[in-house]
Order: sequence, then C-alpha cells, then structure tokens
Amino acid sequence: MEINKFEVKTAGETTKYQDGRSAVTKIQVTIHAETNLNEQDQHTFINQVIKECTIHETLKHAVPIEIKRV
Repeated sequence: MEINKFEVKTAGETTKYQDGRSAVTKIQVTIHAETNLNEQDQHTFINQVIKECTIHETLKHAVPIEIKRV
C-alpha cells in the first residue's frame, strides 16, 4: 500500500459549569487519506486504523466521537 497523505484533524465541543469546571461533550475527527487503494479498501484501512487507535478506544464510551472521512 502507498500512502501519499494521511491527515487527521480534531475539534471538540465543551460545556462550562456554573462552578467554573468544564467538560468535553463531543469530539469531531476528520480523516483525509490519499492512498493507492480503491474506495472500499481505503474505507477498510481507515476503519482498521480507528479500531487500533488507543485514544479512540479509551474515549469512545465516555465522549461521543464523530468521525468524518474526506
């Protein structure tokens, strides 16, 4: 497989409580990958990357995570 570009951008939404604390309420991840794979194989590859991501595995049950592929 040839990877020409693999760019990940993250953004988050937070809420602020009256006592000054805050918490992350949503994480948005945008993945832009350019490879020599066809569309289906690239989709499978990105899903595997997400599956093996330690951060995603740790946070996925605590904070809603939206993943976009571009």
